[in-house]
Amino acid sequence: MDRRLGSGPPWYCHDWELDFVEAVGTVMFLLTALCFEKVYHHIQHNCEHSFVYGQSMLSEEEKHKAVERSSFAKPLRLIWFQRLGGEFMVLGFLAFLIWCCNQQGIMDAFAEITASDMNLPTVGSDYLHLMEAVHMQLFVAMILYFALGIKIVISSDNRIKEFEHNRGVWIEQIMSKTDKNFDTDTRSLLEFKKWRGHFLHGRYGCVREILAWRENEPKTFTKIMGALNINKPEDEITVEDIQKVCTGRFSFCTYLVFSVCSAAQEVVNVSEAAILTIVLLKVFLAILHRGAKVDSATVSTFFSALCFLFIVLTWTITLVFRKALAESEEDIKVMKGVSWLPYVMDKISHKVNPEAFVLNTLQVLLFFFCHTWSGNMIDKNFWNKIFQDGKAGPIGIAILYCVGFIALAQVLPRAVPDFAAVTALPPFFSNSNERIVQMVAVQVVDQKMVAARAQMAQQEKQNENKRPSQAVKEEKDGGQQSEDKQAQEPKDPAEIKSSSAMPPKDQQENTEDPPPSPSKGEKPNVPLLKLPTNNDLEKIDSNIQPTASENPDANVGSKSTTKPKKGKKTAPKTKGSAEPAPLPIGKNQE
Repeated sequence: MDRRLGSGPPWYCHDWELDFVEAVGTVMFLLTALCFEKVYHHIQHNCEHSFVYGQSMLSEEEKHKAVERSSFAKPLRLIWFQRLGGEFMVLGFLAFLIWCCNQQGIMDAFAEITASDMNLPTVGSDYLHLMEAVHMQLFVAMILYFALGIKIVISSDNRIKEFEHNRGVWIEQIMSKTDKNFDTDTRSLLEFKKWRGHFLHGRYGCVREILAWRENEPKTFTKIMGALNINKPEDEITVEDIQKVCTGRFSFCTYLVFSVCSAAQEVVNVSEAAILTIVLLKVFLAILHRGAKVDSATVSTFFSALCFLFIVLTWTITLVFRKALAESEEDIKVMKGVSWLPYVMDKISHKVNPEAFVLNTLQVLLFFFCHTWSGNMIDKNFWNKIFQDGKAGPIGIAILYCVGFIALAQVLPRAVPDFAAVTALPPFFSNSNERIVQMVAVQVVDQKMVAARAQMAQQEKQNENKRPSQAVKEEKDGGQQSEDKQAQEPKDPAEIKSSSAMPPKDQQENTEDPPPSPSKGEKPNVPLLKLPTNNDLEKIDSNIQPTASENPDANVGSKSTTKPKKGKKTAPKTKGSAEPAPLPIGKNQE
């Protein structure tokens, strides 16, 4: 009875014996949890594809796409909260399983197992308390893990808001024809534009990779071309065709948003591959504990250091590629010494999915970090050594884990969203991104960006049409200016005489040729009286007497009489008279 209540001496002599039994119990719980989740997800899948009014005629593939699309329409915090509730449900099922095993005497049956090379619990109550401790350690580890997860989710939301803001600003710039003013762009907006340039036109561009799927992944290529609505034979499709369609209707902002959402969901939803990896590592640790007689304190220090090293390395590589992508739209220029990295990552991305590999590794390492620290948190002996005995070792371990957890809470929210965005671009882009590309191409069309680019294309077309007419106008203006310049230049006396002999037509009809303008300082030589000739008299008659078309009275045969103006005298009209007559009166002079 005392042993059942936790009193009496411990059943183990070395810490590694306790660690071995705990590792075996953790493996059993993880495998049970994995089986429970498989059944749970199977039931959830059937419920998601069950009857819905208006969707009974959809195929299974269309229903699956609708469910997959709806996952990106949910808030990330809601997905985090639902996953947290699911983990608590699994832990509740494990607690129920422990209770059932204790009620059925299975713990007592385990106590009958013995080993020749180590000590094992000898009563069922020891197994009961040990399994309860293992279960509570998993519970606290999940709380710590999801505490880091909510920080990643909040940071991902902020990154998505930044993408959406940059998209809106870029559309406004396109409408106002200021999208080429890179000097006034913010760092985030300029980075967004450069990333899109790499997606379309880069050396390792995603468009070129999609075209390469025609040979490597023909089925995937056919799906993508159908999603992009490219109605051409596959052999005739070129890079320019895909670039044109992606520029016109593919939402690059949505592609980045879906990539960040997918990474955040991957971290929050502990994948099946990550759980199996943890199980294999726990089996290895159990063998290490029993075979090499190594306790978990030494191993946990190694895994914690490895976790920090992996996160720092991932963040450093992300920053290197993020800076390289912001330098140019055509090529990826990384710092000296690692210029080989884009080529290597381009080759690796065709073999494995680098994003999934890194995120699954991150899940495993975060689990071990949280699981190790939670084991110390629920151990009262650990806290007694700190507050009662004042031992330096436990105090240092507690400080290191607290500082490490705070550092992870600061680094992970910055590293994961940026890593997801960078790995969605070259040189990490591969057929693993086909799912998001197809989803965006089929379901999403950026109407505002399409309208803005259509307006920009129309304006460019109008400008091109104006250029020929403007060139012709400039030629005419240039010819007119040259003629005016030639007219202003001094002429020879012979040219002046010939030009004065033949005045313009309007001057011939109205007035005589004006006298040549005198030079500066010279008085004008104007004759005081000029005797008209017979031609001048005929002009006088034609000026004074209007024609029938000008005088309505001429139609009735009456003679027109012109009264001289007051104060002026007119000479008698005598044919052939040699008497002096006034100068001809033109229309302008009158």
